[in-house]
Order: sequence, then C-alpha cells, then structure tokens
Amino acid sequence: MRRIGHITTDYKPILGGQETYIANLFSILKDAGYEQQVYQHYLGEKGDELRFVPKIVRTNKKVWPNVWSYNILVNLYANELRKMDRLIVHFPFHYPAVMWHKGTIVLSHGVEWRVPPQSVQHKLRARLAAFAYKNAHSFVANDTDYFRQMGLEIKPGVGFFSEVAPRRWFIPNCIDINTFKPAEPYPDLSRLNPVLLPRNINTQRGILLAIESFAIFMKKHPETNLVVVGDFQDFEYKRMVFKRINDLDLTGKAYFMGSVKWDNMPRIYSSGLLTLIPSLYSEGTSLSALESMSCGTPVVSTSIGGLADLPAVKAPHPSPEAFAESMSLAFQDRVKLANVQMTKVKATFNLENWRNAWLKALGN
Repeated sequence: MRRIGHITTDYKPILGGQETYIANLFSILKDAGYEQQVYQHYLGEKGDELRFVPKIVRTNKKVWPNVWSYNILVNLYANELRKMDRLIVHFPFHYPAVMWHKGTIVLSHGVEWRVPPQSVQHKLRARLAAFAYKNAHSFVANDTDYFRQMGLEIKPGVGFFSEVAPRRWFIPNCIDINTFKPAEPYPDLSRLNPVLLPRNINTQRGILLAIESFAIFMKKHPETNLVVVGDFQDFEYKRMVFKRINDLDLTGKAYFMGSVKWDNMPRIYSSGLLTLIPSLYSEGTSLSALESMSCGTPVVSTSIGGLADLPAVKAPHPSPEAFAESMSLAFQDRVKLANVQMTKVKATFNLENWRNAWLKALGN
C-alpha cells in the first residue's frame, strides 16, 4: 500500500477552508487506496490518522512562533516520515522541515504574503515559497497567480488541472456540487433580502471594503441588508468595523451571524440575493465563492490572487465606488448571472476533476 504523510499545523477540527481542503484530499486518497497520516498540532480532536506535533505555549498574540517551531518539532517523527512514499506539504513555509525527503509535494493554498512583501515575516514566506517551488519534487498551486509570482508566464483562468511546467501542477480548489446546490432558504434570513459576506473577519478579507461598497449600493437598493457570516479574528479590527458601520449610518442594516456550521451553508447561500468576496490580498481559489455560485447565488469579487481564475463578476479595482457599481450591475441581472456562474462552476470546479488531477500529480 502506498503511504502519504500530510505536513500541516491544522487539520482537525475542521474549521475553515484549509482544513476542508485537507479533509477532501484525505477522502479521495483513501478511496484510491492510500494509507495516510496527518502530522498536526493537537487542537482538541483525536483520531487514528493523526500524529501530534508538540506545540509551544504562546505568551503573546503572534501566531508565527508556533508555525516555525512546528518545522523543527515535526522531525520527532522523522523515522516514520522516511517510510512515507510521498509527503504532501501544506504551505511552502513547511518545506524546509522535510526537504530531506525525496518525495515532497508542496501545496500552495494561495499566496500567503502581501504583494509585494511588507514585513520581515512576509519577505521570509515569499523567499521560502520560491525555494520550495524550485526544489520540491512536485508543486501544486490552486491558482495561476501563484505561478505568476514564481515567474511563470500564465494567464488567469487557463491550464486548469494540468501540468503547467514539469511537475508543477495547477489544480484549483473544487467543491462537492452535490452538497452545494440550491436549497430551501431560511425564511428569517431570506426576509432580509441579504447581500452575503461569507468571510472570517480580518483585514485581508476586505470587510471594510464590503461595508463601504454596500453603503453606496444600498442607496439604489434600500430593501437589502448586509449579512456577514464569519467570526472576528482581531479585537482592534472589530472596533474599526463597527465604527465604520456607525459612521456610514448602517446600524440596523448590517447583521453578523458569526460562525455557521458547514452543512448549513447551502441554505445560507440560497437565502441570499448576492454574495461578496472583497479580498484585498492572500486569496487562493475561494471556496466561499465557488460554493455560493454552485448554490445559485451570484458572486461579485475583486481580482486578487486566485479570484481572477473564477467566473465571478470582478470589480475593475478594489475601491468602494467600483465595487458598488459591479454589485449593482450583478444585482440587476442576477437571475441570468446565477445560471451562468452555476453552470461554469459545476462543469469545472467539481471534485471529479480535482480527484483525477491529484492522482495524476501523485503518479509523477
């Protein structure tokens, strides 16, 4: 039996896009006969497939010390890792930890630094990405923007599920189209005529851009409300968000649902009139965008990162005026647009295409 080890700090419990990606990948590889282990921090959930890498107790709010210490401590399992036929390394900054293994497949979940890099940590991540891209046995990116950052000439939206350079694969994120399909709306939510913002709330996700854009959009469509589905990740940013809502006189027009269970999301999307993905940086193939389009709710986005590869309506630039104008155009033609986007997503971004591409990449 072929053996695969997953190198990642986070997998279970499944709380976000990265963990969902790993769960889907684990499932298709299990069905294909692969034996797998995941080497992660202990985050409250156990399982036979999990190996726990010790976690340093944090004394401040910075996340990065645990990320880098993981790279050292994962080698406590070095003897076991040597027996793996392939190591799938989730994020290039973990590659140096296991670069001694001859079967590394480095996986990008999207550019994880600002472009251009603006801090020491961002610069380090960018350099490690280039190092991993050059030296790993294989490399999988889920958007064309990553390849452009690595110096490969490739246009947005081309080369899906293919080997765009020797052992360098473009495999976009995909979704279960049998799960994400039009569903019965939630009556209380539907009555709000919601414009959905399914984002964990932080700077890179463009929440303030969405709020400022909605304030303009609402003047033409006062019957609508902004509904945010996601958790705040920073107290200071939370203060900024609510201050902006107050300054724009949106109190009573912006609702925050918090975190919602994954299996409730088809009904959430189906309750909305429009979905916004206003990312400002660090965005791969947005699962939220694909899920919404597959459920029949049209999406308006920026063109940041992997969003350029998707069939969403793209604002020409990330300003409130431009984004609001794109929202209005999409809203006016939303029934036709929903059908177009849903058809494209179901034809391209499905798990069958994703599965076949991954099995080819593993066979390289």
